[in-house]
Amino acid sequence: AATEAAQATGKRFGYYPPRGAFVTWSATDLDAAWSWLEKNAADPMDREFLGGEALATQVAMGRDGAAVMARADAVEDPAWRKQLRYWVMRAWTNEGSPDSILKWALALPESPERDERIARAIEQIGEARPDALAYVNHIANPARRDEVAHNILWPYLLARNPSYHVSPPDFVDDMANLTTVHPP
Repeated sequence: AATEAAQATGKRFGYYPPRGAFVTWSATDLDAAWSWLEKNAADPMDREFLGGEALATQVAMGRDGAAVMARADAVEDPAWRKQLRYWVMRAWTNEGSPDSILKWALALPESPERDERIARAIEQIGEARPDALAYVNHIANPARRDEVAHNILWPYLLARNPSYHVSPPDFVDDMANLTTVHPP
């Protein structure tokens, strides 16, 4: 079904046929589906989209985020691996607890990319939870730490309801607490 669906792509159907077939297949037999994907999807966009959807679905179905991330980390192609990590992290932050994600990130083995992976995890958590600012001290690089704080803080500032003529007190208190540590 995945092969037939892949041949039906194009302007008329887009990615929906292969996505439906592949994600359904990967939900029941990820290893077989992944093997098919590696052999049959040469286009980087196909591999990213189908592989990312499949792994994100695994996380959404309750599979351990760290185990799914290990699957993404095993991919040899660095560009594909980076995209898969994004899909998994996005799904994991929607489904998992921030503490479990941070615990996973801090347990990564020492490597040149470890700090960036920690920073990306905190940024992703911050998309849904501005209190992720409490985690930025785990980022070793001060410039990257400030960038992550900015990327979390700005959307929070901009999300304030523009119809308020006066900010509610809790908003002011929250911002005062956050900006004393991370000036906007």
